[in-house]
Amino acid sequence: MNRNEKERTMRLDLRVSPQEKKKIESIAKKCGISVSEYMRQRALGFSPREIPPVEFYSVMQNLYRINEKLDKYSPETERKLDSLIEDMRLQFLSPGKENADDIKKSVGG
Repeated sequence: MNRNEKERTMRLDLRVSPQEKKKIESIAKKCGISVSEYMRQRALGFSPREIPPVEFYSVMQNLYRINEKLDKYSPETERKLDSLIEDMRLQFLSPGKENADDIKKSVGG
């Protein structure tokens, strides 16, 4: 996503019901982003992820520590753990990409 606010000179207005507004605000908050950023990502086909619980970061930290030690013992296992860590990062932290059909299904269309 383009994070340079100076390049964002255009404005879009959107009308929603009070219930829709409340739901959108709630989801954006769970994702740790503004409503504008949430709507921008959704409109561009991304599915922002909710902020994982604190325990997730603890598990990731432990995996990184284990991985550092594996380098001395088993390069193959280290590569596999690297792959697992990257998969977890993508699954839990990176916005997902959806196509138009997926978006329609998620909004009941």
